[in-house]
Amino acid sequence: IIGFIENRRVAKYRTLARDFIMAASGMFSAGQTTGEVIRTVGRSFAEPFGQEFREMTGQYELSPHFSFPQAFRRLAQKYRLPEFEAVAAILEAASTAGGPKAAGKGLARLGQALRQREKLLAERAKNLIEVKFAGYVVIGILLVGLLADATGLRQYYAGGGGKLVSAAASAVVVGLIFAMRKLTRNRDIEGAI
Repeated sequence: IIGFIENRRVAKYRTLARDFIMAASGMFSAGQTTGEVIRTVGRSFAEPFGQEFREMTGQYELSPHFSFPQAFRRLAQKYRLPEFEAVAAILEAASTAGGPKAAGKGLARLGQALRQREKLLAERAKNLIEVKFAGYVVIGILLVGLLADATGLRQYYAGGGGKLVSAAASAVVVGLIFAMRKLTRNRDIEGAI
């Protein structure tokens, strides 16, 4: 349950990060500077990133040593989003060569990669529906059987051998749950940009 909630939160943040990247790529392509882009996006962007961008703008205006790439790296660590790490690398490269136009092109390519990743994740989720359903049915049947053994058929498992069989059945169910979680994860695609 905790993993499900965490995945939903990270998915929401990834969508917001992708929206920022696409908006920023257009603004950079129009010739705006990094400070202007972050200021503009910070005014209207959804939380929690809107507040983060407003804080970046404030720090940029107060400190001549402020670095947007470092700020995006901190944001990437805080929200565990490699997308912002990529933004930092693009901004860093564009500051040494190419300027806003290069940043716009780099962010546009990053946006395309993120859309491709989302497409692959959607395809994989569609392909895994049957596997997940079958796994949940098997685990559900085993859990119902285990519950029946622990309540209604308890007298059959009262001896030492019965406890061993009950422990083995519990271990099988737990093993199946962990196997289902591992088989249905998309770490290879989720980690790719």
